Amino acid sequence: MIVIPTKDGLQWKFPIVTLCLILLNCMVFFGFQHNEDEGYKDAWAFAQASGLLRIESVVYKEFLKTNHRELPAEFQDSQKLEAFFWCMMQDDTFQYELGDHVLITPSDPGYGHWLELRHIMEADLNRVFSRNWGYSPARHNYVALFTSMFLHESFWHLLVNMILLWFVGSLLEIGVGRVYVGGYVLAGFCGSLLYGLIFPLAQGPLVGSAGAIAGLVGAYGVLYSTVHLRAIHTFGFPVDYDRVPGWFLLPFWLMDEVAQVVMNTGLNHVYVVHICGLLIGLGLGAGYLKKPDIIISHVDEKKKLNKVDGLLEKLQGELAVQRYGTAREIVLQMLQIEPDNIEILTYLFNIDKKTPALEAFRETAGLFFGHLARRKGNYDIEKYFEEYVLLCPSATVQPDVLLAVAMSYIHSGKTAPAAKYLAVLLKVAPDNAGLPSCLFNLAQMYRAGDHQDQAKKCLRILCSHYSETNSGRKAKELLSPRIEHTFNPDD
Repeated sequence: MIVIPTKDGLQWKFPIVTLCLILLNCMVFFGFQHNEDEGYKDAWAFAQASGLLRIESVVYKEFLKTNHRELPAEFQDSQKLEAFFWCMMQDDTFQYELGDHVLITPSDPGYGHWLELRHIMEADLNRVFSRNWGYSPARHNYVALFTSMFLHESFWHLLVNMILLWFVGSLLEIGVGRVYVGGYVLAGFCGSLLYGLIFPLAQGPLVGSAGAIAGLVGAYGVLYSTVHLRAIHTFGFPVDYDRVPGWFLLPFWLMDEVAQVVMNTGLNHVYVVHICGLLIGLGLGAGYLKKPDIIISHVDEKKKLNKVDGLLEKLQGELAVQRYGTAREIVLQMLQIEPDNIEILTYLFNIDKKTPALEAFRETAGLFFGHLARRKGNYDIEKYFEEYVLLCPSATVQPDVLLAVAMSYIHSGKTAPAAKYLAVLLKVAPDNAGLPSCLFNLAQMYRAGDHQDQAKKCLRILCSHYSETNSGRKAKELLSPRIEHTFNPDD
């Protein structure tokens, strides 16, 4: 079961800290961990070729007998020597006693030779970046309590963690600010510390940001417990979306962690880090709730969205049975909640155009076109404007709207209607600040279409009426004759 929350429109500032954390994790993985297998391969090759494997395997089998343990049957096969070697290397108790010179003592005849071979093999292992900077309680590398949370054992491990960090981290950055990164580090640190306290002989290396991200999940679950957001969820396939409260993520996260502990008995000690990080995050989330103003804005926004969604369903039902009067009342209610929502204004325009003779349609059109004119790159305005002109041919229009319509026609390559509306603007609003730029764009469109006379006409208007503007100066350059001079060495 995977549940990943999404931002669902609440993003009003860019989550720069979250992005920096993701970039840092990726830089470490791709910059320093990309060739880690070479060190492990060299260590294995040396252990096999030098005889170190033979020496330590005899000692390991005796160790298993003494501790009433059996070597797994899969390692009895001589073809699986490498798997056996890494099984031996990951046996924490064996490696600890071996390193403490309990199993091979200084009084043993071959002690010096074994110790020399062991040091050479460990030199190969020390080339592995994650072994140096991943946390190993047995080796007491306490700096790695911090550095280990920025390492990952595989690309898939990195990918899953970074997806969760982006979705949950960016929401927390919105909710509590950039200070949330302190909680990220604290959860990762405490998770690794508890791991070391419970498993002091663990060789490691412990790597991964899962403990820190578990802390973010805990804080998110508390902080957004009353906020319904869209979430991606799947029990495998298919993937679906639903609106769920923040606390909905927690039980599934816990179920997943418990299941991993039960099913992966050889690796369940790692999940101590995750669970500890989650508990730290829950505590931090409760602490963040002491700032109710942070949550109120989210709750209010979500209530607003939910209310609009409910009214939208009613509106669609009324439109389906053509009850336009009731539909208009619903749209007006929606506009009281979100007065700048262009989709709602579009509904109002389409309803009021059913009765174009009424003054309400002209008022709605003015409001609607005013919003469209302020939207950069919106080329739908010409479609609605043509419809409006057909229904109300004698209606007056604001200059900014005419300018936006002309620009839309220019971008669509329709120079004739663009020129018509710009000609009107030159008469009724020659001082409009956007007019020179629009005229220059029209001239460029004419030049591209090889309509030089029309292009020159636009450029002359710019030179005569708007010579002090950037567009006017560019027009003057284009109209000035180019002087060509051929260099003659005899001159």
